Amino acid sequence: MSAGRYNKQLLRGADKLDELRTLAGQVRQYFYKITLPWTDEGYRLLPANLYFDLTARMRSSRQLRAGCRGVLTVYPQ
Repeated sequence: MSAGRYNKQLLRGADKLDELRTLAGQVRQYFYKITLPWTDEGYRLLPANLYFDLTARMRSSRQLRAGCRGVLTVYPQ
């Protein structure tokens, strides 16, 4: 018998979820841009002088909060 990996797509065509994934990708790209790789496990270093800038951007990210709210209103728990 062979084993496989199977993924269900329960929210196929979920536009709001796609928008949130796109936004999350943009945040991830910015994080990778300002940090340095540290280990093979994926840990990264954030220079101390960029810490407050990063936290301020994450707190004030209205797009991220709006994206989360949009997904939760369209697809309730």
